[in-house]
Parts: sequence; C-alpha cells; structure tokens
Amino acid sequence: MLNDFAPVVFFPLPFVLLVTCMIRVRYLIVLALVHSLVAGLWFGPRFLPKYSAHDSEFTLNVVTFNVWGHNAQLKGAQEWFREVKADVILLQEIPEQYANYQIPELADLYPYQVSQSTATRWWGNLFLSRYPILSVENLPGDGVPAQQRFTIDVDGQILAIYNVHFAMPIGASRLPQLKNHYVLQTALGYNNSARNAEIARLLSRLETELHPYIVAGDFNMSEDAVIYGKIADVMRDSYREGSGGWGGTWPISVVDELPRFTPPLLRVDYIWYSGHFCVVEAQVGPRLGSDHLPLFAELELPR
Repeated sequence: MLNDFAPVVFFPLPFVLLVTCMIRVRYLIVLALVHSLVAGLWFGPRFLPKYSAHDSEFTLNVVTFNVWGHNAQLKGAQEWFREVKADVILLQEIPEQYANYQIPELADLYPYQVSQSTATRWWGNLFLSRYPILSVENLPGDGVPAQQRFTIDVDGQILAIYNVHFAMPIGASRLPQLKNHYVLQTALGYNNSARNAEIARLLSRLETELHPYIVAGDFNMSEDAVIYGKIADVMRDSYREGSGGWGGTWPISVVDELPRFTPPLLRVDYIWYSGHFCVVEAQVGPRLGSDHLPLFAELELPR
C-alpha cells in the first residue's frame, strides 16, 4: 500500500520542511532534507522533458477515460473527444445509457462501437473506433470480464486493442458501515491480490498475442506499485515515454469523500503499447465530470 500511495506519503514534505525551518531544530532539519533528497531522486526524473524526433504521417490517436457512471458532463466529454481527434477511444465505468447502446452523437466520427451490456458488467466498458472492428472478445476475469480484446483494421494493418479495468485494491471491509466510502475502505482493508492476479493473467495472454497491441484503461495502480515493473518489462508506458510531468489522473473530487482542493496525486490510467509502436506525445486531459482525468497518446504505427 505504501508503494501504491507513495506520492501521498511524501505529499506533506514541503510543509514539514517549512515547520522544521521555523522551529530551527537542527536534527529535524537534517532529517527533512534527507527525505527531500529521497523524494527528489524518486520522483524528480518524471519531470525531465521528453523530446520526440518522430515525424510520421502514420499515427494513431488513443484516448482512455474512466467516465464514472454518475457523470453529469457527458456532452463536454464528447466535445473533447472530437477536439483531440482520437482514432480509438476506450471508456470504462460507462453510465447506464451507454451500456447496451452506442453513442449516436459520435456515430459520424466513430461508426464502430461496442459496449458491454449491463447484464455482463454494471458500469462496464465501451470501445469506439474510426476503423473497422474485426473481432470482439471478452476475456475472463475474477467474477466479471475485466478485460476486452478487439482487433481493428487500420488501412490493412491489423492491431489488437485491449480495454481493461482492473479490480480496486480493496479487501473485506473491516467496518461494514463504511462500505460506500472507498477511500477509507482502501486505507483500512487494502488488498491488491485480485488486481495483481488480473494483471498477471493479462501479461500471460500478451505472451501469445500475434499482432501489434495497445493496452489501455483503468489499472487501479499507481506507477509506484511493485507490479508496475512487471508490466514495464513487457510493454511501454506512453505517458512516461512521451511526456514529462506528474501525470496524475486520480482522484478528482466529484463526491463528498474528498475535499474539493484534492489534486490528482496518482496516475492510475494508462495507455501501454508493444514494441512495434513509438510514442509521439502523451498528455493528461481536462476535468470532464469524472473522478478520473482522461489520458491521450499519439502513437506512431508500425510500418
């Protein structure tokens, strides 16, 4: 849990430094400076700028976004999809009106749309594509199909796209009266075994993947989680490869669980890609009514 939430652990450090300097206790100042050095070595490289020399006309724009089923700003989200000119969009936690149906307002741009039905998974996934969808497959998960695999035809090139939403790292609630308070549930009953098992199952599946692939969605995992390294051994992280900065996508306060000033401290949403691609750029999107921020990446297609 400390790894998953490492940025939260270091978040009070500037205030600690300020207080220690004010009270002028030498050994406390030294301790605070040592912790600052650790934080700088750990998180500092993320802020180094990334420079891309790619200049290819063969690119694919990808968006992943955990919409949140109670989202009241769906029109704004649809306008942003048009603005970024995404070629494929992978959505998770879609509202009920998206399940079992397409999004007719986007049919002109995305004639190929596949959503999970509410009978399969409540607040499931939705995939939108400018390019023909050749196949659709629900992959087994723990209780519900947490992963979907699509193949699309991009001007004769077949690509595999995985839309994923892994389990939250929450075990049995120690305080049943807090069953709807996910922040406290996570803190008191943290358990990443289901999430890690789903990720391991995906990585095993990718060992036999025949096509260049993209894996995007809500991983419910920060990039400081131990299992992040296992994923990075197999795929490349588009944001870390193509952008500099913190890249936090969660949490955004849309309910009363968190103060309104809470910044998105963790990046739990990812666009990963196989070694066939190169990243041109990646960026975090704006607030669109969800407790997550969307993520955008432009990838150079294999030739």
